[in-house]
Amino acid sequence: MAETKNKNVQQFLVASFVGGALAFAGYMVGKGTFVHSLMEGASPVVFIISLVAAMFGTLMVHELGHLVTGSVQGFRFYLFVVGLLGVRRTEDNKIKLFLNTDISLAGGIVSTAPASVDSSMLIKQARVLLAGPLASLAFSAVGLLLFWLLPMASVFWLLC
Repeated sequence: MAETKNKNVQQFLVASFVGGALAFAGYMVGKGTFVHSLMEGASPVVFIISLVAAMFGTLMVHELGHLVTGSVQGFRFYLFVVGLLGVRRTEDNKIKLFLNTDISLAGGIVSTAPASVDSSMLIKQARVLLAGPLASLAFSAVGLLLFWLLPMASVFWLLC
């Protein structure tokens, strides 16, 4: 068991390093584009941290879409994981925060289950499945609206 956890932590660290290297490469490529004007005066580290925060924020919104829709329909919550952070329901029915060390869950996962099965289960499941992408689309629309309505520099500094 400990060997599996160590392997998962190693995989996560390698993936984080590769992601950081790709983010830095993206920063260097984007230096000559409009993105550079958004972050004038900011260091590459601030920019990369902002990108990582935006990525995990987007994942969180997507997964919350699934979770909220399931909860509204009476589904029971069991697990919510985004990146390194997780929340789960324990066997004694308590909600606990935990540090996620399983890289396969780092991209986000939500687990809910219906409290009872009835004839409308297929529709309820479809709503839960569609809620994540719809939450992502709504979040993107809000981001684009802010981008168009606010001065360019304001958008970047709102994220920091």
